[in-house]
Amino acid sequence: MQGAAMITLKNIHSLSDFIRNAKSRIARLKKTGEPAILTINGQAEAVVLSAASYQSLINELETFKTLNAVHQSTLELLRTRQVPADTLISELQASPDGRLFTAKEAFAEIERRIEQRRKKKAS
Repeated sequence: MQGAAMITLKNIHSLSDFIRNAKSRIARLKKTGEPAILTINGQAEAVVLSAASYQSLINELETFKTLNAVHQSTLELLRTRQVPADTLISELQASPDGRLFTAKEAFAEIERRIEQRRKKKAS
């Protein structure tokens, strides 16, 4: 699921219709990756996703949470002057060998370098 999922009229079903046609409705969810809105008495009451779409959504949420935490930590480091801006910018430059890092690797490397800097200051 990339970007915002669009809800189309063909993806809005009454709960009773969804139950009657569960196999075909679920097959469509899996095929399209789009959510379905279930209604009761004409009111939207639930959203149904395929397991793969749900997992993708959870993965995106976790990525955004991690990026937000790093962003907040970085702002705090800059605000408290624990790391000068020019140092932070140089730390964010690409690796010398041109290798790309996953987000987890990059964050772990940043944390490792900050910890090294703290140990140097303490000694």
